[in-house]
Amino acid sequence: TSITVENNTAIWMIVEGGRLIHYNIKKKGGRMGQEDTTTKIFISNNRVFADVFNFFLYNGERVIHPENLRAVDTTETGNPYGSDGKTEKAVQKYRDILKYASIKKDENAIYCLLGIENQTSIHYAMPVKNAVYDVLQYARQVEKTAKKHRSEKDYGTKAEYLSGFHKDDRLIPVITLTVLFSPKKWDGPRSIHEMFGDYPKEILRYIPNYSINLIEPYHLNKEELSQFQTDFGAVMEFIKCSQDKKMMKTLVSNDERFKHLDRDAADVITSCTKFKVEMVENQEGEVNMCKAIEDWIAEERKDERIAANKETALRMRRENFSQETIAEILNIPLTEVRQILKEK
Repeated sequence: TSITVENNTAIWMIVEGGRLIHYNIKKKGGRMGQEDTTTKIFISNNRVFADVFNFFLYNGERVIHPENLRAVDTTETGNPYGSDGKTEKAVQKYRDILKYASIKKDENAIYCLLGIENQTSIHYAMPVKNAVYDVLQYARQVEKTAKKHRSEKDYGTKAEYLSGFHKDDRLIPVITLTVLFSPKKWDGPRSIHEMFGDYPKEILRYIPNYSINLIEPYHLNKEELSQFQTDFGAVMEFIKCSQDKKMMKTLVSNDERFKHLDRDAADVITSCTKFKVEMVENQEGEVNMCKAIEDWIAEERKDERIAANKETALRMRRENFSQETIAEILNIPLTEVRQILKEK
């Protein structure tokens, strides 16, 4: 949820089971805008989150289940390696969304951390941004393991004691996925190696690479879009065609999903595209996008007609046509003509 208090501070929170999982505070005019808020609320829903990763990891097969996801603190904090935390300044970053997942595809279950970074525009340093998140998460796990060993006085060998991490200790893998909520084609780097420029392979092969995982509407085809089982697919398809009014109207008119769109999904569409209208939800919390887009197109045409009438009226006035003649030719009230000429 998001609220605004008296000092124009926006507070965005995720609450699960009555427990505060994460909060973010930004002053008015700060980085967190409407797009950030709506996309986070939408993707934080376990059904949508599971749907996104089932598409990305399992081609839409329902392997990850919403009930097996648990939101965790999105703050990634780490001390420089080997620091005692007293003399070195800790590094702290904030992810968008991070969830602990129990995944069972066969008789064996695996456990991992799944993160999503929402982007409403292309980030040209995304490989570094996501790499920092993941490395800090691994550093956090190492530090947590070291603290556990210290509290239990389980020091192990000298090497294990100095490492804080024993030979048999294991990390939980992290998968970070970037979702682009824009119709534009991602033209930024997809790996750290791409950010280096033209370097010989003899050098690059010794530099660890980090590639981003990415979902972008631009490259989603009909078959891929059909693999989504929540409104995420509808949101991606709408954004994909959002720069073409005719395509938008055709999509919404012929697709039953848009007659019963979840309010959170509708909010993402209005905040991340040029489709800016007030939408009314029914008792089930659903929005009929068909009616909304018809009203929007009608309003757009009305604005275009008013602009055209204004331009014509001003030109005719310069040519010494009377106000009455202008009103008659344009078939608009005389009061409207007077208002146009008054505002010139």
